[in-house]
Amino acid sequence: MAAMKDTVDPVSITPAQDQPRERLSRKELFFFSIGGVGEGLAFQSVSGMAVPILNLTLGISPAYISMILSFRGLWDGFADPFMGHFSDNFRSRWGRRRPFILIGGLLVGLGMFLAWQIPSGLSHVGILTWFAVALLLLTSAQTIFCGPYGALAIEMAPNYHERTRLVAWRSMFGMVSGVIGPWFFPFCLLGVFTSALQGVRWLSGILGLICIITTILTFLNSKERMSTQAQEKEKLIPAMRSVASNIHFWRIIALYVIMIIMINVSNGFNLYVNIFYVFHGDKVAGARMAGIYGTMGTVVAALGIPLITWFSHRFQKHNALRFAIGMMLVGQIATWFVMVPEYPYAQLVLPFCFSFGIASVFTILSSMLFDVVDVDELLSGKRREGIFGAACGWMMKSAGALASALVGILIVAVGFNVDNGAHQTPSTFFWMRFMISFMPAIMATSSLLLLIRYPLTEQRMNEIKSELEARHRAA
Repeated sequence: MAAMKDTVDPVSITPAQDQPRERLSRKELFFFSIGGVGEGLAFQSVSGMAVPILNLTLGISPAYISMILSFRGLWDGFADPFMGHFSDNFRSRWGRRRPFILIGGLLVGLGMFLAWQIPSGLSHVGILTWFAVALLLLTSAQTIFCGPYGALAIEMAPNYHERTRLVAWRSMFGMVSGVIGPWFFPFCLLGVFTSALQGVRWLSGILGLICIITTILTFLNSKERMSTQAQEKEKLIPAMRSVASNIHFWRIIALYVIMIIMINVSNGFNLYVNIFYVFHGDKVAGARMAGIYGTMGTVVAALGIPLITWFSHRFQKHNALRFAIGMMLVGQIATWFVMVPEYPYAQLVLPFCFSFGIASVFTILSSMLFDVVDVDELLSGKRREGIFGAACGWMMKSAGALASALVGILIVAVGFNVDNGAHQTPSTFFWMRFMISFMPAIMATSSLLLLIRYPLTEQRMNEIKSELEARHRAA
């Protein structure tokens, strides 16, 4: 490693200020974090509403819906590295990231609205075609926004603990969509609308406007902390090769992939279990429970993020991550015993373990990825926030696409038939319940193995930071 360090030209990256602050102001944290609200609402309003509207309302097979969502994830993952690399090498008076954040966010707001303007009278093929095309366009807009937005987060956070603080703020704001998202379907079922489809049309317009407003606020009030005007531009393939050679990156990715598949498959079965098993086919009761559960879970997660941030500061990130996964594991096992028709509201104990665990896991993993970027700069002399964020997004979205396809296939494989309503076979109900309890518990246990002897401790990251700062001063 020492030999590699000696060959690096460190002069290509310099701090935006001579002595950048070690702590971000609340104003910086607020206006950066609010930008993720609109994008989160876009995800909830389209992907989260696909099954309730297309399957439960319009009668389209969940297998077809899952295929479309899977293709969306694959396309998003394919485009991410190009967007991340392009923003790494982009130069403008507004910086590398902010122009794309503005353009992408405005397009996301518009695309969110158009996705649900499905004309009346279309056949199932016509509906699926409209939704697939609109989803592809919306996903492209999200790629333009999300890659530079995530890269800006890595760039803004100056040290080991401040990274966790920034991600915690972003997670707290991201929970706005988690609080109100579970109520989107009940909103669409309100009597003021002639149908759930009309309800989602109005909903998408409101949410699209919110996305546009939050994007503009982030663009106007966020600053880039690093100047890379002197950094030599790099081709995509060498950049990707450098990312692929980073073993620390792959450890983080493996954790992300396990978590995403586990959570998506579990959540994909949750609504079905609630409606058809717990509430005996009552869609309104099942949707209401999903709303209560989702809102309560988001509140618990929001209250837990300051706790996990403190835990990370006190015991380091990798130990905080172990604790969070352990909490998820407890909640997943408990799901088998509390999501039952005899005691339908007993499941409201689950957010105290499961929701807290999910929010904490993704907060800590994002902060750990920031550390990997510093390791890469130590070895290469280049700041590649965009390509690292994009490569991570590529893997995550590919995992999400796999999970989306898997959900539809598994729903059919366990024997579920929407025409049978609450009269599914005992075997079908058994495997549906297994998919939301013991299957994710097994995957959570396996993820703990990846945290054995984790090398990027606080001490190691402080050493890397000191060496990078010495290089910047010499430059």
